[in-house]
Order: sequence, then structure tokens, then C-alpha cells
Amino acid sequence: MYIKNVYFSTAYRMMTAIFLFYGILCHLSFTNPDITAHNISFFTVQSNIFCFLCFYILITQTLRGSKSTLTETKYAATLCIIVTFLCFHYAVVSAKTYNGGVLNLTMANFIAHYVAPTLVCLDWLLFTPKGRICWYSPVLWILAPMSYFFLIIIRALCHPPEAFASTGKYPYFFLNIDIVGTRVYIYVIAYLLFFLLLGYIFYAVDKLLYYCSKVHLPKYKSAESMVTPTSPLT
Repeated sequence: MYIKNVYFSTAYRMMTAIFLFYGILCHLSFTNPDITAHNISFFTVQSNIFCFLCFYILITQTLRGSKSTLTETKYAATLCIIVTFLCFHYAVVSAKTYNGGVLNLTMANFIAHYVAPTLVCLDWLLFTPKGRICWYSPVLWILAPMSYFFLIIIRALCHPPEAFASTGKYPYFFLNIDIVGTRVYIYVIAYLLFFLLLGYIFYAVDKLLYYCSKVHLPKYKSAESMVTPTSPLT
């Protein structure tokens, strides 16, 4: 149950890639490389970059007429940007509005946290064949957030304090080992379990859509086909 029109899907993916690229570009600073490095360290920007690269490669492969080789990678990228939306909307936005604060949502944040995840999810829903996810795939997908956490910690440990003079050392408080201490491992494990749970929900929805597409209404016989042919001798 998906749209098989290559021209339509390619045009849609080009539009999605443009929004992803614009959202990434808005988070970069062309005057202060430290701010750029800090902004790129956020999972939001990382997930948008991940999706943009997947869409770029997918579009290139389609235009060249070659078969896509990004099945598992694209699923992982889709799940990453879903997590981006869920964490921002239900952790950041909801917490701020609940406490009576005013949320100044910039265009860059709106595109990166709402528009891009919606477009990527619609691509999976409309143009991706269903039923191809293996039962162990969600376990493979958590390699993406695991790699992210390791890179953030390595970046913080390897760079001198002067590199973080104008920015924070960690993008999120729960990764700040200098403040939360060993609890950072609990936060990371909880986040990975949450990611794994979402992965299996994603897997279940994919299987459900696949089986629903296989259900057909019974074909009723026409009146002509129900007439019993008579023998020419009678």
C-alpha cells in the first residue's frame, strides 16, 4: 500500500530535501565556528542531516536508475527524526507552556522539529513499500543514537575548555557528566530503551499496514459467469 509513481515520489523527496537543507542551514553560523559546532551537536540537527543525506542518496540513485540500498539506513533516519519531534514537542514545548512560559518558536526550529519530521514520515507512509522490516531491525537502528552519544562525549573530552568559551560543552543537560555524574549512563540507557520501544512500534505499524494492504474484498461473480453452459446436443 504505497504510491509507485517514480516521478511523483522523486519530486516529493526533492521538496523534502530542500526543507531539510534549509532547516540545517538556519542552524549554522558563518561568523562563529564554535556556535556552528555547538548547534550541529544537537540531536535535532544531526537527525535532519541524517535524513538529508539519505534523501540525497535516494534521489541520486533514482535519477541514475539504480536500485536503492538505503532500506535500513532510511528507516533509522526516519525514526531519529520522529524522536526529534516527540522530544521537542512533549518535553520542551509542553514543559514551557505548562509552566506559563512563552515559546518563541523560530522558523528554523519550526522546520527542523515539525515540518521536516512530518515530510519524512509522509514519505515513508506514501512511497515506501511496507512489510520489509525484519524483527531485529529496531535493534540495529539504535546504533544511530548510540553513535551520537559517543561522539558528543568524545567531543567534550577531546577539545580544550577554550573551545567551549562561547557555547556549552554539552548540548543537553543529561549528557553533562560534570553535573549529573554517573547518572548520565542511566539517562543514555533510558533514552536507548525509549528509542528501541519506538522502533518496535514503528515495526508493528509497518506490518499492520502491510497486512491491511493484503486484505481484499471478495470478488462477486457476474451474472454471465453464473449461467451454466448448456450442451449443444440438448
